[in-house]
Amino acid sequence: LNALDDLVAARLSVVAHKEELLRRLSATTNASQRLVAPGMLVMNSKLQQWRAVTAGTSLASDRGTEATADLVQAIAAYIPQQKAQQEISAVNDALVNTADAPTPGDLALIMFPLRRSFAVLD
Repeated sequence: LNALDDLVAARLSVVAHKEELLRRLSATTNASQRLVAPGMLVMNSKLQQWRAVTAGTSLASDRGTEATADLVQAIAAYIPQQKAQQEISAVNDALVNTADAPTPGDLALIMFPLRRSFAVLD
């Protein structure tokens, strides 16, 4: 009976530790997403500026050409941030799946995309 009590206590301790790790993962993911989120705001702002400038002018005009070039540059600068945002989400999803993996084989399957995402973020 003591062995069963010890087993239950150990299991409860593991569950509490797992919940704490998942809370920390959530906080880290949120902080990481906040780091890359301003890029989306900049992109939306650039797109609105481009629409405002090009609405009243021809795209061939100097002003339209300049606005289009500015938008293209902003998009090119944002692509790495967008990729980072996707990989941050992929890492979070993989780690959450790891916490619920029923077998070591499932862990092995989760590790491949997790390592790939870490390599991309590195």
